[in-house]
Amino acid sequence: SSRVGPNLRNTIGFQAMPRIFGAFRYSGIGDKERMYFNSGYTTWDRSFDLRVDVLRQNKWLPDLTIGFQDTIGTGLHSAEYLVASKTFQDKIRATVGLGWGRLASRNVITNTGLRAGDTGGKLGGLLRTESFFKGNTGAFGGIEYATPFEGLKVKLEFSSDDYSMDEAYTKNKLSSLTNYGL
Repeated sequence: SSRVGPNLRNTIGFQAMPRIFGAFRYSGIGDKERMYFNSGYTTWDRSFDLRVDVLRQNKWLPDLTIGFQDTIGTGLHSAEYLVASKTFQDKIRATVGLGWGRLASRNVITNTGLRAGDTGGKLGGLLRTESFFKGNTGAFGGIEYATPFEGLKVKLEFSSDDYSMDEAYTKNKLSSLTNYGL
């Protein structure tokens, strides 16, 4: 469970096979007065994500992952991504990726056609295959440093999601394109 600004995300992830991961997410979105009952959020959204690790890192090649967010939800978190990550000297891990849908609302580098039907229906539950990898393509990336303290890492990433999909539900738009964490 995590909360960032007016967004609450509750996620249950699972490993379906050695290189296939899934997640169910239930999100509270927004802080406008028009609330979903007395929950404190303007709307609630449920979704399903799928991630496939295509390549494992070796001496020359990075990890390569393809992912799908909100494949059967309402489309509020709808995105696809292709990401490569490589670890150097067991201390630094660099990541660079391309995103579509929600992950292409900033840092746009190209367009791959019309992203039509980017919704799972009013209540969700419909698979949106016709929109996969369509529309703007955004670039994102990050770096992670393993500190001398066992298990402690410092992370910095540049997002390609401008949270414009949430504007109808929130009073304040999130303005930072960087995320950081320990």
